[in-house]
Amino acid sequence: MEVEVKCEKCGLIFIMAVEIYNRAEEADDPMLCPVCYTRVIDAQDRPQGRCCEYMKPGDIIACSILALFVLITIALCYNQDMQNGSIENMIEVRVAQEFRERYRNVPRIMIDRGTVYAGDGEIVVEAGRGKNE
Repeated sequence: MEVEVKCEKCGLIFIMAVEIYNRAEEADDPMLCPVCYTRVIDAQDRPQGRCCEYMKPGDIIACSILALFVLITIALCYNQDMQNGSIENMIEVRVAQEFRERYRNVPRIMIDRGTVYAGDGEIVVEAGRGKNE
C-alpha cells in the first residue's frame, strides 16, 4: 500500500510506502523531499494551508479548551457588567435620585440626554450644568 506525500516548499508530490511513512510519523522524524530537502507532508490527510497542519491532536484539544475558557470568561464579565450596569448608568441614576430628593414637591421630573426638566418644563440642569451657571 502507498501514500502520496507533498513537499512543503516545491510542491512535489511523490508516492511512498505506507510502512515507511508510518514509521517516520511514529518516530516524529520529518521526511525530506529528494529535490529541495525540506519537510514533506501527507498530501491526503493534511491539506496545505490549514492552521492546525502541524499540530498533534493533544495540541488541538488544549487550544480548544483554552478558547472555551476565554469565551466563558468574556461571557461572565459581560453578564456581570450588565447586572451592575455601566459607570455612566450608575452616575445617571445617582444624579436622578439627587434631583428627585431636591425637587420632591414638583409633580414631575423628566431627564432627557443630560437635561433635567421639572414641573411645567422648567430646565433644572442643562447638559451637566447647574441652573445658575
